Amino acid sequence: MITWGLKKSVGDTLIYLNEQGEKIKLVLIAGLNGSVFQGNILISDSLFSKHFPSVSGSKIMLIDADKRKEIEIAEALNTNLMDYGIQISKASDRLAEFYSVTNTYLSVFMALGGLGVLIGTIGLGIILLRNMLERKHELALLMAVGYKKIEIFKLIFIENLFLLVSGLLIGIVAAIIGILPSLLSPSFNIPGTFMFLLILAVIVNGLFWIYLPTRMAMKGILIKSLSAE
Repeated sequence: MITWGLKKSVGDTLIYLNEQGEKIKLVLIAGLNGSVFQGNILISDSLFSKHFPSVSGSKIMLIDADKRKEIEIAEALNTNLMDYGIQISKASDRLAEFYSVTNTYLSVFMALGGLGVLIGTIGLGIILLRNMLERKHELALLMAVGYKKIEIFKLIFIENLFLLVSGLLIGIVAAIIGILPSLLSPSFNIPGTFMFLLILAVIVNGLFWIYLPTRMAMKGILIKSLSAE
């Protein structure tokens, strides 16, 4: 707010007019990060009353309530103070409104990142296909010593599945660590459905690109691959 809204920095002075039309100087001594007071300037009550005496009372009040009784307290205040036009909102909801633009950008980047991951799994499939083609002699040798095709297929599939699951778990843990400060903020909401669908799409796409190269490598008569040895 100070930097982008007021084009100022801590220590600068703002010039305001009080009710009498006199200029008053407000020195910005500090800023609040991630606060419900974003977009507001805080001064002492005595100084505010001195320069704006016609303003009686506060228009905004903070209520520290037990989370288990939030709904009950909100209903009681709405009922008793209805004639005053009271409007109640959670501090977390107000913070979320302040960060709505930022959250929109993050959602777009998350979608693009998910698309990048899905495209990356296609590259995984190409690498696995090349790897399977290079290992045809190894697969043929396994068949020559008595392994069946289905056993070799399961062996390779499980091997690559382990790599996929390991990479996915490492990525999820790293992502959680990266956004841990945001997770601890009450204004941050995780799009759970989107995250679940994204992870599910990565798993399904990865399984497909594991299955396809392995299936293609198992086609044909592998024993012939030993003829060049």
